[in-house]
Amino acid sequence: KEFILDGFWKIAVDTISRKEAQLAEVRQKVTDLQAELATSHQQLAEQKASVEGIIFDSEHISVLGVHFGKGMFLLTTLVVVAALVTIIVGVTARLKMLQASVKDKAQVADSLTHEFEEYKRKALERQTKLSRELQNERNKLVELGRG
Repeated sequence: KEFILDGFWKIAVDTISRKEAQLAEVRQKVTDLQAELATSHQQLAEQKASVEGIIFDSEHISVLGVHFGKGMFLLTTLVVVAALVTIIVGVTARLKMLQASVKDKAQVADSLTHEFEEYKRKALERQTKLSRELQNERNKLVELGRG
């Protein structure tokens, strides 16, 4: 009977050893699968982060280190350009007004100069005429005094 019990014991120990080996193998597979799952989760997280980065980059623009949405950047740029155009148009209009004013003042100055020259010429003619008349009268007086 001891021989039978030894055989039975040996079979039981072998069965338990096989089951423990299978259990260890299954545990190793579970550990490997968990590691693979963790790696897959990490890769998925990296891909999500990459996709989010690409989406962020496609929707935003960085100017001087400040991130703007493309719509906001376009609006800001449009406002700045419109302001500059308005300023340029205003300055141009002001310059044209100043040029017109300077031209008018130059015309007025030319007109006044012309009038003054005309007045001087007429005054000189009058003075010359009066000098001649005076000389004629003096000559008449001298002739009357002799005659």
